[in-house]
Amino acid sequence: ERKAKDTYCLRDVVSRTERRLYSDAFRAFRHECSGKELSMGVPTQSGFDLFGTYVHLGATGEAPAVEGGDEFWRLPATELDRKFGGWLVSAYHMTGDTRAWETHPSGDELLYLLSGAIDVVLEMDDGQRTIELRAGSACVVPRGRWHRQIVRSPGDILSMTFGKGTQHRPA
Repeated sequence: ERKAKDTYCLRDVVSRTERRLYSDAFRAFRHECSGKELSMGVPTQSGFDLFGTYVHLGATGEAPAVEGGDEFWRLPATELDRKFGGWLVSAYHMTGDTRAWETHPSGDELLYLLSGAIDVVLEMDDGQRTIELRAGSACVVPRGRWHRQIVRSPGDILSMTFGKGTQHRPA
């Protein structure tokens, strides 16, 4: 029974889904959402906060959310590489300069500034180069380039990093 024009009961979507032979991934998702109402054929659920929950973009197309924050960064580098060796999407509130330099030897990093003003300092062969990021601007930090951030005005930054082998050293 339909409750509204664009709202379907799970039972209706399940039968259509099985007839169309959706993938195992959808069946697992269906099981996870069992009993939840669907809107426009998609299970309704709450979004998550990218500042506390990161997304790992796996090599086979999956994108599981993982608990972020301090606990995540306390994991040994070898454990991070084993579990999250692909792309990691995360967001951070930047209120102060980063305390360490970092490099990502296996891939580039995309930094997109959502708000505030931050300078990204790259260590080059002939000295340092500064990229000024202001709200709405982005830069790509090349693979293997040591870098850090200097906060000019507190703000939020979105990071997409191929993090395997990431290294840190004191600033």
